[in-house]
Amino acid sequence: MDLGTLVGTSIGAANVIGLLRPIALILVVTCYIRRNEDIGGWLMFFYYQIYGSLVLFALQVVQFPDPYRISYWDEEADHIIFLTAALPRILGFLMVAVVGTILLRRREWYWVRNLKFVLLAAMLMLLLPVVLDALYFKESLLWNVLRLVMLGAWLAYFMTSERVKRVFPRLRPARVYSPTDAVGPFR
Repeated sequence: MDLGTLVGTSIGAANVIGLLRPIALILVVTCYIRRNEDIGGWLMFFYYQIYGSLVLFALQVVQFPDPYRISYWDEEADHIIFLTAALPRILGFLMVAVVGTILLRRREWYWVRNLKFVLLAAMLMLLLPVVLDALYFKESLLWNVLRLVMLGAWLAYFMTSERVKRVFPRLRPARVYSPTDAVGPFR
């Protein structure tokens, strides 16, 4: 199958998005209601957006698994182009979700720093797929540019948010251990 045919088959994904709208509305209202909680408002919306994106990626793979198989494509180059456009996007969001989940559990500033780094890395990973979308998958370009912009917005949020500074305070260790110490965290 060629790239043009794949684009035509992906239109059915709009039906899945339509089913998720009520869930999205409930989550947006929940974010608003919890806006005064530690994990609420925009911070909660960050987790909704990242996890929701991963759910949509998973639904897309389940609904359309064939493009991920080499036998689906007439040319091997088309398969490589598709994977180069799809996999970095999924991997970038997965990295953000993993580090974001650790941050949510640990609530340490160290993980905020790691999340900012991973957000930047995910943005860089999405640049090549956006270029490939512009060349081969024009119907996907808008959504993937929006994903890239949203990651940038979340990076800016984590860099400037007072809530993030309050919820994930910078804690100083009681003592900094030298690698040569016989005592410490690595005894």
